[in-house]
Amino acid sequence: MNKLHIFLFAIVAPVIFGGCNKAHVEINSGITSLPYRPQRIVSINPCADAILMEVVDKSQIKAISHYSHEKTATSINLNQAAEFPATFDTAEEVINFKPDLVIAGSHVAPPTVAALERLKIPVLNLGVPQSIAESKAQITLVANITHNNDNGILLNQKIDAAVQNAKSNKQIPALIWQANGLSPGAGTLADELLRTAGFKNKSSEYGVGMWGIVSLEPLLANPPKYLMTKMDADGSDTILTHPVLKKLAIKSKIVDFRPRYLTCAGPVMIDALDRLKQIRDENEK
Repeated sequence: MNKLHIFLFAIVAPVIFGGCNKAHVEINSGITSLPYRPQRIVSINPCADAILMEVVDKSQIKAISHYSHEKTATSINLNQAAEFPATFDTAEEVINFKPDLVIAGSHVAPPTVAALERLKIPVLNLGVPQSIAESKAQITLVANITHNNDNGILLNQKIDAAVQNAKSNKQIPALIWQANGLSPGAGTLADELLRTAGFKNKSSEYGVGMWGIVSLEPLLANPPKYLMTKMDADGSDTILTHPVLKKLAIKSKIVDFRPRYLTCAGPVMIDALDRLKQIRDENEK
């Protein structure tokens, strides 16, 4: 399991092992505004990194998440990421950058956030958006706090354009199937993106609530028309190398769908929608 899958697992594990089948929306917590324009922003949230690259001036960013420096985990271009130092999730390391704003997330250890808040360092703790609307609201919040309102509006307009470009009324049976059989279900952002692009998420037919594991047996018994998964299998990130999947490939179209499309919202949604539209247009005549 690579770092991207570790981050994704950190997001969805509480839902899977908490037995929750209903959508849980994690709201933003911490500050909601700043009286000044921050000039030393430190992000320990890789999804926030993607928003920052689109919304704030580069001069405002002092460090980004270490995930963004990893080929298999980044939500931004590696060349972009290389322009900034990377930081891990420890309070000591973050404090060394003398931040005037820290952007954290649900995967960050609570003691780290508590330590920063005790030192009166402003912390924006971003939740995990479970819809396009929630993600756009999060972008607006980041733009407002960093005093880059116009850039936030522009990014949301790009997302709206991607939604309109990908929109379809079709209901093509599909399943997103990632490392270890992990699949998103109803109430997730991935589910909304699928439906927007004209796909019907079959996850509920395999007993998946909000997130769940789909094993090979039910897939073979009830194959989706499209199985969306990571194609460059190396054995550690996917079970595509399993010989049983050769049988499944006779009934299902197995297509490449990167794990990065599931880990973050924000501008990553634009890429995800473009990829879903591409899959649909190349295979549905």
